[in-house]
Amino acid sequence: MEKPQKSPLQLAQQPPRFFSDKEEAYIRSTFAGEEGEKNLKILRKALLPVYDADGSIGMAVDLWTGENYSNMLPEQQVQAVLSRIHFINSVEKTLNMLKTVANRVEETPNQQAERIRKDSTR
Repeated sequence: MEKPQKSPLQLAQQPPRFFSDKEEAYIRSTFAGEEGEKNLKILRKALLPVYDADGSIGMAVDLWTGENYSNMLPEQQVQAVLSRIHFINSVEKTLNMLKTVANRVEETPNQQAERIRKDSTR
């Protein structure tokens, strides 16, 4: 038996879930609010050493680019730098995702229906 197709509106109402309810509750308790912001900065500092540890997420400076690349071929140098950039971007995106999940406002089905009605172009 085929599953019924969901309309674009139904898909917009219920985005796919990456974290379970328990995981989201833990993320909120760890990363929400002022205390959570401190926890994110500590995590960021541990994963991405930066010159300015008080800087905001997304403004990381890579301290590891000072590695000795002189013994590498130019292609290896490029690959090493690109790999580091990819790693930094991945960590930054993950930290932003945790911050977003932690600070997301829960809404009741009625609030959700009202928001969707207001967002509607009809």
